Amino acid sequence: MKSANLVAVACAAITLATATNGFAQVKNFEGASVYASTGYEAWSGDLSNSSYSPLTWDSFKPSAVPLNIGLDYTWALSDKNTLGVAVETNLLKSSTTSGNVYLSGAYWYTSSAYVDSQYEGSLVPGFLISKDTLLYGKLGYYSVRVNNSSSSSSGSSTSNGYSYGIGAKTLFHTPSIGNNFYVFGELKSRVGNTSNQSGGTITYDVKVGGTSALVGVGMCF
Repeated sequence: MKSANLVAVACAAITLATATNGFAQVKNFEGASVYASTGYEAWSGDLSNSSYSPLTWDSFKPSAVPLNIGLDYTWALSDKNTLGVAVETNLLKSSTTSGNVYLSGAYWYTSSAYVDSQYEGSLVPGFLISKDTLLYGKLGYYSVRVNNSSSSSSGSSTSNGYSYGIGAKTLFHTPSIGNNFYVFGELKSRVGNTSNQSGGTITYDVKVGGTSALVGVGMCF
């Protein structure tokens, strides 16, 4: 009987020690951090449903090498799971791309467009896959400004939508700074909402979305 009790106590102690160690590891990711990232973004803008039916447009497809800066905060929920919130903005504008405007199917004129003023907020659930690496997902909402111009006019409008993605971050250790820095990579898609815009007396629908592949560095506080 004593042997059985000793085995039970030993098992409980091992379980507690393991859980405590695991929770200590996930807590390395807890708290606030700032980060910066870059990579490649591809955008796609579709214009449709013109109130003047003979008028149609090509899609515009700008691309970008972004410079994102962000702030996030992460909570440790268990020895494996985290939940965070993040806000970020891109400091750079996309490339300018051109597309044709048609009237009754015939070429009318060429219009140019690019996107800037990009902002995004996300929920970030995470799962610890090793003592230094956290796998995470992102589900968020974004807003971008679309700037367009032609030989006769120019203007801008705001488009928004939801975003989702997946990424991983890894802490790296140095004797002088401890676990304060991390590197990360993520893939993200953005699905635009349809918004009604106007140009003069004509109204039309705009939908802007895209994809991105990013790498970055961050610093924990």
